[in-house]
Amino acid sequence: QIACPLSCGARIRRKQQHRHVQNVCRQKVVACTNDDCKMQMKRELLENHARNECESRVVVCPYSKSGCKVTGISARTLDEHLKQYQLQHAQNKRVHGELQQLQQKNAALSQQLDDERERHRKKAAALHSKNVDLEEKVKELTASETRIRAEMKQLQQQMNEDRKQSQAEQQRLHSEKEKTATECNALKHQISVLTQKLRNVEQVT
Repeated sequence: QIACPLSCGARIRRKQQHRHVQNVCRQKVVACTNDDCKMQMKRELLENHARNECESRVVVCPYSKSGCKVTGISARTLDEHLKQYQLQHAQNKRVHGELQQLQQKNAALSQQLDDERERHRKKAAALHSKNVDLEEKVKELTASETRIRAEMKQLQQQMNEDRKQSQAEQQRLHSEKEKTATECNALKHQISVLTQKLRNVEQVT
């Protein structure tokens, strides 16, 4: 290996010396890559020159974000461009500002709409939950009503049965009472007859 002939500090193979100097060496003097620039400099300075110093480098109009559509402006002609399009830039800046305000208002309205939608969604969810609870309560009440009606029907049947049994018992007791009354009357008659006979016997004696 040999040292770079331009003293860049690199050590290279002899057969790669030409390619190194032409394509890699930072000490090699090269021409600016920007159109219309004829300056020459060491390769290590080229990148900064081409991007930041060269008068022929292409730059972006500072009003491009405000709507300026002119392209291909060089650093050398930027001032001329700004003077030439001063009125248009001012108008574009004003329109861009108004557009930004409208966009901000639109964003605020969109946020309000989203918030309102979220509020309605939560409200709808709460109402749905409440409706589900009410439906469950209705089902419970319906089931309770059905059970109570069944119990009332059963109780009514029991009351009717008890009433029938009571009526039958009353009829039985009434029959027994009449029978007992008849037997009592017969017994009284027998006693009366015996008493009369006893008196007759006493009179004879």
